[in-house]
Amino acid sequence: MSKNLADILVGVPFLDELPESAKRSHNIISNSSIPIQNIEEIAIYIWNQMNKVNMVSIFTGFYCNNGFETDGPLGALILAEFFIKAQIPVQICCEKKLLEIMRSIASELSLSELISFTPFKNIKNTKNSMLFTIERPGENRIGICHTMDGHKISHSILPVESEIQKNPPNAWIAIGDGGNELGTGYYRKIIEEVIPYGKKCNCGCEGGIAAYKEADRCILSTTSNFGAISLSLQLAIQKKIKWNVPADKVTQIIRILNKHGIKDGVNGEEGTVDGISIELRKKMYDLLKLLF
Repeated sequence: MSKNLADILVGVPFLDELPESAKRSHNIISNSSIPIQNIEEIAIYIWNQMNKVNMVSIFTGFYCNNGFETDGPLGALILAEFFIKAQIPVQICCEKKLLEIMRSIASELSLSELISFTPFKNIKNTKNSMLFTIERPGENRIGICHTMDGHKISHSILPVESEIQKNPPNAWIAIGDGGNELGTGYYRKIIEEVIPYGKKCNCGCEGGIAAYKEADRCILSTTSNFGAISLSLQLAIQKKIKWNVPADKVTQIIRILNKHGIKDGVNGEEGTVDGISIELRKKMYDLLKLLF
């Protein structure tokens, strides 16, 4: 992976401007002796595995404070739209309330009608699927999910992890930013050391917030949305598929999410993701565009 892309993913060019909430992936990567998982190699891996599956399954939805957050649904919709463009069937799965909102957004934006919004009880067998988990809560070593501030997520969470264990997908790609996301266990040891509450949480379970399970491949980025969109651009380049993600489209989707009550998971505000201002987000996407 080009050094520029690796640095941009974790926010190196913007460290002086990023809020602390968006520096978590940089703190993990910069302190880890484990080799960074290369997004170019991950894209090659995905294409090599794609002829062994019959569809892509995308799980997202992170509940924090009083509702679902803007990080995750945006990346899931963009990645789903890309795979449909590449003529690969896609199903998106999350909690019922969020699923209906994402279905509504897809309709409002005239995204492909081929994207399937699948309730968990109707999910098609993941064994013949390539699974993407994007900003999805991950259980710690004793089976409990947490917010970044160390509190147990007490709302009803779909049993995604048990489904993965029961029906392991052909390939599993995890995208996260802070280490409490499903599949980011690849970096668990360093997450426990450098991320607040990584090893010891606030809920009394003593298990910390670090997710335990390891996906086949893991992407860490300033936000999971940014990682998912970067991956879609890399996948497009490798197959010479005409594809771009304008910054104004990202802003539009966030605005619609806000309209449906989906807010920033860090500050609860509209227009932002993980505390990153609208202006800084545009600068980040403009820089990303130069690489693709």
